[in-house]
Formats: sequence, structure tokens, C-alpha cells
Amino acid sequence: MIKDYQLLLDEVKNTVLPMGFMLIKNDDFEAVFSNDDGWLISFEGERYVRPAFDLVVGINDLSFSTRLLMEVFDVNEKPSLTAQLDFIAKNYKNIFVFPPPYAKAYEKLNEVDI
Repeated sequence: MIKDYQLLLDEVKNTVLPMGFMLIKNDDFEAVFSNDDGWLISFEGERYVRPAFDLVVGINDLSFSTRLLMEVFDVNEKPSLTAQLDFIAKNYKNIFVFPPPYAKAYEKLNEVDI
């Protein structure tokens, strides 16, 4: 991870490693963690607008931005990295379930009107 994102990545590590995730990829702008159940947590730093980032959870072909998941779970706070990580930690048992019971609500929230 590039220097601009290293402190943020350390915060992600400090939260997800104790939950049983392990770092499986770490390049300049993305770090990916996996658990034994096949769930992934991806921390991706924006290449051109720093320190913007996205935190995504997923399994198989499904992926969910933590910012939107917070809305699906009616968490009404600014999606700072700390808030997103706290959300994941507090809702671990409800997020990392397959099939994800929140997938339809997430899809509806994520629809784009054309």
C-alpha cells in the first residue's frame, strides 16, 4: 500500500484481523482480506483523489459497499473509515451470512435512475 494509505490500512488491519480475516493481497492501492468462509473485505484507495477510499465486503460474485450497507442497516452517521469499521465489527453476524439477507435492499438502494 502506498504511504498515503498506510495509516488507513493499519486501522483496517487492527479491526478485521481479530475477526478472523487474513491479508491475502496488498498492492499500491488495494488490500484484500479473506476469512475461512470465503468472505472478502477489500480496502481500495482512490488513485487520484487522496485520501478517498472504498471499503467493500463480498462473497462469490456479490459485493457490497460498506457505505451503502450502513444505509441498508439504518446507520445514520458519516461513513468515515472508523465508522465503517465499527459498523462491520458491530454487525459482523448479520453481514457475513450467506446468502446475504440484505442483498435485495442493497440492490434497490444501489439502483441508478436513467
